[in-house]
Amino acid sequence: MKSSTRQCYLARTAQVLSHIEEALDDELSLEELARRAYMAPFHFHKVFRQIVGLPVQCYIRQLRLNRAAHLLATSDRRILDIALAAHYQSNEAFTRAFKKRFGISPSRFRDQAASLAPDRIERAEPGWPEELPVPAATPAPASASAPAPAPARQGFARPPAELGMAASEPPRGGKHEVFL
Repeated sequence: MKSSTRQCYLARTAQVLSHIEEALDDELSLEELARRAYMAPFHFHKVFRQIVGLPVQCYIRQLRLNRAAHLLATSDRRILDIALAAHYQSNEAFTRAFKKRFGISPSRFRDQAASLAPDRIERAEPGWPEELPVPAATPAPASASAPAPAPARQGFARPPAELGMAASEPPRGGKHEVFL
C-alpha cells in the first residue's frame, strides 16, 4: 500500500472514530460510517478493521460497554437503564456481553468499584461522562535499553515511526491520533 493511501486511510478513520464517540447514543450503521470515510461499506470495514484491530460494530459495542462500566462505577442509575442506554434490548443480553468483556457481572462490578475506591470515584452527572474510555490495545513489550514512550491516547496509539511517518510529521485526522 502506498504511503499516501495509508495516510489518507488513517485520516479518514480518525474522522470516523471522532464521529463514533460523538454519536455513540445514536444508531451507527456501517453504511453511514463508510459514507463519512468516503468509501464503499465493504472496503471501509476492511480498512477500519486493519487500522483499529476490530470490526466496526465490535468497536462500537466495546465503547458502549466501557461507558456502561464507567456509569456503573460512578452513578446510582439502575443497571437496566444503563443497559438500555448502551443499546441492549434486555438486562440479560447486557449482562452476558458485560461479563464476556470484563469477566464479571455488572452488579458485582458496581459493588467492587464502590468498595475498592469509594473516595477516588467521582459521581457522574445525570448525563453521560465527557471523556469516554477507549478499548485498550495490547501494548508492545518495551526493550530494556529504550525509555518507555510517553503515553498517547489510550486505545489504538502507536508511535509514528511504526507507521512509516517521520516523528516530526503532525498527525492528520482532527482531535484523535490514530496509529497502527
